[in-house]
Amino acid sequence: SDPQEGDVRSVLALSSGTADQMYLALRLATAGMLTSGGESLPLVMDEVFAQFDDKRTELALKYLYSEHRNRQILLFTCKTREVELVREIYGDEMYFVEL
Repeated sequence: SDPQEGDVRSVLALSSGTADQMYLALRLATAGMLTSGGESLPLVMDEVFAQFDDKRTELALKYLYSEHRNRQILLFTCKTREVELVREIYGDEMYFVEL
């Protein structure tokens, strides 16, 4: 199959990082559609960046930063990489709860 010609590929043909990135995009699009006419819903994400490489994680967190004024974002992670990036990107606009 040739994606340049609009052919469909199985998600199984994608790397785990690319598949997770696609699933995140679908979740964000769905959340946007569900709230397009009214009150925003919070985004709750648990280990959503586990298979992302560093660059994908940074770009996704920057996108979420652009969304954080429109909705509450709850991000659960056990990885210091995400915590450090969030602190760098969000600065004082983020609350952290360490368990």
